[in-house]
Amino acid sequence: MQSRLEAAREAEKIIDIQVVDFMHWVRSLDSVPAIRQLRETTAAACEAELKRAQRRLARGEDPQKVMALLARAIANKFTHAPSDALKKASHDGDAQLLEAARRLFDLGDDL
Repeated sequence: MQSRLEAAREAEKIIDIQVVDFMHWVRSLDSVPAIRQLRETTAAACEAELKRAQRRLARGEDPQKVMALLARAIANKFTHAPSDALKKASHDGDAQLLEAARRLFDLGDDL
């Protein structure tokens, strides 16, 4: 009888762990649409900048210059909105957004 009680307790621990893992997985599904939209937006921006770079190359522009412009354009596209949001957050004293940005972009504590 004692071994059955111990086995039941162990089974309950395993179930508790699995329930917690399952709930984490369910909550992670909330992020799927945002991740999908981020990836689609990123792909579209990259494709647009790539086409612009290809047109420059077709016109005979210096490939090194075109590559540098491509890299800068992509970086600017992806940092513009977050930069504006961080400036506004700083102005408004929104410490939560600033901290979220640190975590999201792995920026450390320099903000």
